[in-house]
Amino acid sequence: MSTTARTVRRWDPVELEVSDTAAEVTFTHPERWAVTEPVTVGRRRLVRFAPDHTGPWHYTVSDRDGGELQTGSIECLPPADGDTGPVQVRGTRFVYADGTAHHPIGTTALSWHQQDAQTRAATLATLARSPFSAVRMSVLAPGATQWPAPEELDELESAVLALRDTGFQAELVLFGGQGLLPGRPGW
Repeated sequence: MSTTARTVRRWDPVELEVSDTAAEVTFTHPERWAVTEPVTVGRRRLVRFAPDHTGPWHYTVSDRDGGELQTGSIECLPPADGDTGPVQVRGTRFVYADGTAHHPIGTTALSWHQQDAQTRAATLATLARSPFSAVRMSVLAPGATQWPAPEELDELESAVLALRDTGFQAELVLFGGQGLLPGRPGW
């Protein structure tokens, strides 16, 4: 069992690498708790968590029998300037986590994250000058017949974070009109 300490800003993801025997990770804060299961990415077993309260978070990695494998802590700092958090529903309205109104005006750029770095940067610059607040993009490449490889998912995740850092919400299309759905081409 080892103990580690990390810092992260509110709503930003933290990634923990856990052992193959890890079954779940419990995150606790004085005001709430959350439980998540690890996923395998390539040859690594990972847990990703985005704390939604500032202050100390403690975590315990447990095996299938509830045995403690690892413990640690995360100090959650206030969000970066201008970071209003993820969008949620309040009554019949969309708001950011900090309560600021969100007026969704979306556009579609399904495969922009699969372009070269210069094209991606140009797309972000154009979006930054636009009236849009959300960008819809596809997890699968056009005509894909398999789920993306871990490296491709890493690129997608980088694109989602770049959108967030530019002030946009990302809307991910998991399956398109063609792809991996039963009875559809490519299944």
